[in-house]
Amino acid sequence: RIILKQFLLFCESIERYYISLWLLFCLTIKYKFMGSSKLSSETERIVFLDYLRVFAMFLVFGVHASESVYSDGTLNFLFKNETDRLSVSFMSSFSRYGVDLYVMASAFLLLPLKTDSKTFFKRRFTRVVIPFVFWLLMYAFLPCLWGACDVAQLKDYLVQLCVNTIPPANHLWFIYMLIGLYMLMPILSPWLKQVSRRGEECFLLVWLLTTVISFIHDRFGYMYGEMPGYPYGMFYYFSGFIGFLVLAHYIRNYVNWSMKKTLIISIPLFLAGYAMCVYSFYNRSFYVDCVEDLEHGWDNTGMATVMMAIGAFMLIKKITYSKGFLYKLVKDISLKSYGMYLVHMMFLPFIYAYLSSVLPTPWTIFLSVLITYVVSYLAVKIISFIPNSKYIIG
Repeated sequence: RIILKQFLLFCESIERYYISLWLLFCLTIKYKFMGSSKLSSETERIVFLDYLRVFAMFLVFGVHASESVYSDGTLNFLFKNETDRLSVSFMSSFSRYGVDLYVMASAFLLLPLKTDSKTFFKRRFTRVVIPFVFWLLMYAFLPCLWGACDVAQLKDYLVQLCVNTIPPANHLWFIYMLIGLYMLMPILSPWLKQVSRRGEECFLLVWLLTTVISFIHDRFGYMYGEMPGYPYGMFYYFSGFIGFLVLAHYIRNYVNWSMKKTLIISIPLFLAGYAMCVYSFYNRSFYVDCVEDLEHGWDNTGMATVMMAIGAFMLIKKITYSKGFLYKLVKDISLKSYGMYLVHMMFLPFIYAYLSSVLPTPWTIFLSVLITYVVSYLAVKIISFIPNSKYIIG
């Protein structure tokens, strides 16, 4: 009886211990989800930007899956057959404006700045730069664990990281560019606060002209003050991704089209840009010698992708649905989209390699993107439960 009594007391203590752990776990989950929900409810969300980020990330994954069809990681390219050529021409062309949408989303949300520069940079450093550095190191070290590189290669990677990204993490070029835009925002913000609508329109007109300069180069070579070793021509300082910052601000403040007007303008604009992308890539694939020339028509700041980005942005801007499970999922993916971008190349090459051995190219591209998307989201979701996970996934 004494032994039985002690055993029951022991079981009771164990039971209390596990009940305490369970209650602690429940409180943690409540704080994690209900607390963040309360915070979100207090801060008005721009609903369509959540949908836009979810869609843009899918497009970016599509670009990287398509690249696996024709690029071996060098400047050389090779299509095995006409099916591959057509698949990439249509599927990857559709995806090439994903980065543009993401930049526009950031500018739409941030510009003009609502805080002082110090606070702005502190938040960007925590949410963007620290996770970026963490995953740069992961892309250097982790391949060594599964035998993709040796110690000598790891040393070369670590040296290269001091000045640029490394081959396993080439997709992180986007973060370098994004950080550069963040550095520019405090300079651009005061101008946006005081410039007139006509002033913004003049800037955007000049910027739109720069989107065709790369094509004019093909015909005429250097132009408007450009010389060998001096690419700083007359329009140089109006070109690049800065245009998307001003464009997003302009749309937020001055463009409020009806649904009918949005459909009439945005769909033809998107389709025209898409047709230009498809034609450029397919035609070039027969006579150019390297990937850089092959992808010339897919330049993120070129006319075709800019047209697609504007058309898609205006269409997505009309999405206002913010109820039910669908939007909860969309919002959660949106909040984790940066982390998904950082981690997805840990999975995509392996998923693509397997699927390409058993499926035709169009299905390989689509399913590689879909599976990578789900796996990346689940991976980031799991990481998000780690304390201070913002330093890992943003």
